[in-house]
Amino acid sequence: MGGNLTALMAAQSAIACFFLIAAAWMIVSGDTSINAVVKAE
Repeated sequence: MGGNLTALMAAQSAIACFFLIAAAWMIVSGDTSINAVVKAE
């Protein structure tokens, strides 16, 4: 039971880490695309 709980927590933290990285990447890529649009204007 304890092993399953640890594995579940590890999986949740991995998913949370993935979402944090994805969010940061989207902010960065969105920032560059916004800058490209502003420069195009």
